[in-house]
Amino acid sequence: MAVLPVAAEGFTAAVAEYERARPGYPPVAVRRLLEELELSSGARVLELAAGTGKFTAALLGAGLTPVAVEPLVRFRAPLRTKFPRVPLVAALAERLPFRAGVYDAVFAAQAFHWFDPARALPELRRVLKRGGGLGLLWNVRDDAHPVFAGMSRLLDEVNPGVPSHREPRWRRALEEDPGFAPLREFHLGFRRESDLQDPVDRVASVSFVATLPASEKEALLARVRSLGLSDPELARTGRVELPYHTDVYWTRTR
Repeated sequence: MAVLPVAAEGFTAAVAEYERARPGYPPVAVRRLLEELELSSGARVLELAAGTGKFTAALLGAGLTPVAVEPLVRFRAPLRTKFPRVPLVAALAERLPFRAGVYDAVFAAQAFHWFDPARALPELRRVLKRGGGLGLLWNVRDDAHPVFAGMSRLLDEVNPGVPSHREPRWRRALEEDPGFAPLREFHLGFRRESDLQDPVDRVASVSFVATLPASEKEALLARVRSLGLSDPELARTGRVELPYHTDVYWTRTR
């Protein structure tokens, strides 16, 4: 079992863009999730596919004790720099090097749709304590804004069929797994101040964009720059608040 090539190659090639353009997680969403999972300060938690540490920061800020799992070496470097005291393990969700029944909760932010649920879910049940929580989060562009709607159309043109959290596979696997309680969810809107470069970096941080041939990638990013300039406020001031929403899901082991 290995990271899908498009993820391994794409995210490795776009670490700087990922770190700059991807938003963090709204504190109110994080607090609500931790309350639903009844996690208190000091709880021992596992974060899968921790990336550059955007959700790691939220876990530390809440007083939890996280162990970060990240299979890609280029992502582990900034995470280790930002949070040198957080244990960092190179591993996959489908093959976790931990003892059974260790963790109060497991989290995956922006990542669960990349996992093979047939292999990952038994591993998650194994490392969780009885009644332990599973929390899943995604920050998602709100296509009600014309810039984001245009970005989505451009990405659809070049998407070779990579996994998406909008697809039902991951959710169906959780709902059909008798080892987990029924999945619950909430959704929260927020806005992120952006400049003209943010939409470009946001698209450049997408795995399948980062792996495009150089000429195709530059042509695509030029179209994204034009999209940004089509927004009157962004073109006039160089700044605009772009809308996102955070999709949050949680369950517990039975």
